[in-house]
Amino acid sequence: MKIRPPSNAAAIWKAKDKAFEHRRPWEALLNEVYDKILVYRDPAERSGGVGAARMNHLFDSTAVSSAFRFAGRLKNDIAPSLQPFFKIELGPAAKARLSKADFDRLSKGLQDVSAAAYAAIDTPGFHAATSEGCVDLTAGQAAILISEGDADEPVIFEAVPAIDVALMEGRAGKVTEIHYARKFSARVIAARWPDAVRDNKLPKAVMDALGKDGNSETEFEVAQSTFWNGEDRRWELHVVMAGAGSKGDGYVEIHTQNTRTCPWLTPRFFKVPGEAQGRGPAMMALPDVRVLNKTVELTLRAAALAIMGLWTRTQGLNAASTLNLQRLAPGSMIPVTSNQSANPEIRALDVPRNFDVSNIMISEFRERIREILFDRAIPQSRGDTPRSASEVIEHIRIYAEDLAVVYGRLVQEFVVPLVQRVLELLYKQNLLPDLIQIDQLTANVKIVSPLADAQNMNDLTRVTRWLELMAGTVGEDALMMSAKVEDVGEYFARKLGVPEELIREAKERGDVQKLIAAMAARREQQEAAA
Repeated sequence: MKIRPPSNAAAIWKAKDKAFEHRRPWEALLNEVYDKILVYRDPAERSGGVGAARMNHLFDSTAVSSAFRFAGRLKNDIAPSLQPFFKIELGPAAKARLSKADFDRLSKGLQDVSAAAYAAIDTPGFHAATSEGCVDLTAGQAAILISEGDADEPVIFEAVPAIDVALMEGRAGKVTEIHYARKFSARVIAARWPDAVRDNKLPKAVMDALGKDGNSETEFEVAQSTFWNGEDRRWELHVVMAGAGSKGDGYVEIHTQNTRTCPWLTPRFFKVPGEAQGRGPAMMALPDVRVLNKTVELTLRAAALAIMGLWTRTQGLNAASTLNLQRLAPGSMIPVTSNQSANPEIRALDVPRNFDVSNIMISEFRERIREILFDRAIPQSRGDTPRSASEVIEHIRIYAEDLAVVYGRLVQEFVVPLVQRVLELLYKQNLLPDLIQIDQLTANVKIVSPLADAQNMNDLTRVTRWLELMAGTVGEDALMMSAKVEDVGEYFARKLGVPEELIREAKERGDVQKLIAAMAARREQQEAAA
């Protein structure tokens, strides 16, 4: 029996509360991650308001800078700017059922679909949202809302703070509920859901705030809850507000959507079995970040004590010398009755003036934090000898291997649903003649991002080594018997993402072979006649 989503506003609000209650044990951990590492991604209402100084409590910025460097690199690896990072292709099921000619013809047709989808995605809004989402992904999970736009911007991308989102899982660890709850001003509510204003669905308090004598900046809590309907095999998005009753009680649904694809992208860096919330490298780095911040703090305090010192001062004869200076800080003066021997009025206390052990610890912890957050710059050259190409390639290979498992999850939870969602929105706006179903069997999404290119280069290297080994060991004749050398060019082209119009079809290759054979025969006849 498939469970249907809740059908009324009160039940939807209750499901939202249950999801956030389920996520409550994460609050302390997430707050610390955003407080110590992702300080510039914490929502303003949670971090002191607009324009607040967010790093005054930190004593070292290594984790903050490394997290942002990794987020930028991760974004460039999965969705680079000004470069297509996916292609829509026919899948293995289509290849098994279609002739080679039909397969090649349909493959070229899908290039136009890929170009249209990429044109809708390659916008400033998408790249801004993805950059912000990758910062959240460093903590374990991103949340990007994809909505239908207008003629000027067909698809709208919005990265929401993942700390404000709660997930619930269903079968096989797949996300089946996404709840996003926060306060919006009446002005923003009217702008985001104009149909609610048109259909008079907003609570009276919101309408009063939007009125002539109201304050449109008054904020109201809004829940955006999205459910997977397993019975209808569709996604339902419900926007619910509280305070619908005459006494401010009750709930009202102000907007709803029913779509084939999920309006949310909620990729997770990695996850622990039984947990819906993702975990990320920022959580792994947290113990080292704590120690590093405290070590640097103590080092600075020790340096201040070494420079300013602590002093004792006898309580002298005038009122100025009897001030209460009990707080111990660099330069403090502690009232005493006597300073021994000559009894000077002011006398320095002995304080530690050497804290060298901290320098070793600080360097070690900074390096470990960079390592955990994948902030791995290519090592500096040794003296005048530059790093060799093999060293650089090995450095890139290690980075790609470390992210291999994460890369697979990001493809399935970010790139594929992104393309599916955009295709549906373009079809809904009559910008595509047909709705292409991406099921990874009939049609699939091929990744051509830099990280995928690295994997493809490994595949090409294996094939190249095999061909070279065969040619050098058993000769070219045996190589021709063992390998389909006539198909190697097409294999290389597809692995490198070469446009379809530049790849010859099987029939064209056969025609070229016949032409080459005819030219060779003519040349032999001319040489024989000469």
